[in-house]
Amino acid sequence: RRVMETMEARLRADGFRVVSFHLGGFLNNFNTRGVPQLARLIDGKVRRLRERYGIDELHVIGHSMGGIVARYLVQSAGGAEYARTVITLGSPHHGTPTAAIGAGVGLLLVSRGLWQLFPMSPLIRTLKDESFPAECRLVSVYSARDLVCPWRSSVLTPRDGESVRNVLV
Repeated sequence: RRVMETMEARLRADGFRVVSFHLGGFLNNFNTRGVPQLARLIDGKVRRLRERYGIDELHVIGHSMGGIVARYLVQSAGGAEYARTVITLGSPHHGTPTAAIGAGVGLLLVSRGLWQLFPMSPLIRTLKDESFPAECRLVSVYSARDLVCPWRSSVLTPRDGESVRNVLV
């Protein structure tokens, strides 16, 4: 969550209401939960906030695995009801080969989410096979020089009826 503080401050300065979620995990920093579990957790929190503050629709931004959680939230966990835009920053939409580094340091033993970020994992295949809701925009912001999530892992291929955009930075 600390990584996003600068962007949060900028969005607030530009007049946006910003809510961010600390997803916890191993040593309260390394997220060990799976993408579907995190998406359901966020969906519950968002629904409570919408009810309490009368928020109609919102835009969701996620970095790296957080972008995959945001995509799953809208695509498979009910978030299409309220999300109008999902913006992902350096997110491995096709999985990333660097997830194997986690295997080298033993993180795969404690992180379900890391397993899900391997190319062609069941989660990645499901996201690729199911269409993204047409009423929501999906934007993938990526870099050609990202060493953790190579650009080929981030670039989306739109299907008919989907509002999908790739932004190279």
